[in-house]
Amino acid sequence: MSKIKPGQIGRFRGKIGEVVVSKFREMTIGRSTPSPSSKLPTAKQVKIRTVFGLIASFISKFRDFIAIGYPSTVGNLSGRNIAIKYHIANAVVNTPGGYEVDYEKVVLSKGTLTGIYDVVVTSLPDRELSVVWKMDTLINASNSADDTVAFAAYSPELGSTIGSANLAKRSDLKGSLNLMRAFAGKKVHVYLFLVDVDGKNASASEYLGEYTIS
Repeated sequence: MSKIKPGQIGRFRGKIGEVVVSKFREMTIGRSTPSPSSKLPTAKQVKIRTVFGLIASFISKFRDFIAIGYPSTVGNLSGRNIAIKYHIANAVVNTPGGYEVDYEKVVLSKGTLTGIYDVVVTSLPDRELSVVWKMDTLINASNSADDTVAFAAYSPELGSTIGSANLAKRSDLKGSLNLMRAFAGKKVHVYLFLVDVDGKNASASEYLGEYTIS
């Protein structure tokens, strides 16, 4: 590490060739870039990197739903990072073929709204998923008739998600989602949660099972 005198490079900070220039305690310093490590990663490091990559990629398929279903920040963590942390800890299984997502343990939302119940999903012809439900009759701040239903279907084979954050209102008691032709004959995992009118709170998401698209 070397100290760089004022005026030598102006106010530049960054990398010049093999030298990284930065500010430290009112001094401008330069240091050479570290050489790549020749050490092989440990089994634990490989696992951490593999699992993180798996979950980060999976969570990206639900980007819009995660943005609604998780708080924007908790401490220094973004909603996306909170979701990644949760799924690494709770939704990964080690199979003979490698690490995989446990779809039943996927949680797209951790809000506090009251959910719906007796939810039934049916796969209909022409790539349609129909969903019906019941709701509590008591209406209050956490159980408004105008809360909207967020509904998502994920195909592992396609690596794609299709859904709607506004499928229907809570009080509609039913809704349907038409999938693209690419989903025909594919199996999908289905999730649902409620979102309040302001879009600032949600219910805990529910895993609704696996369905084959007609």
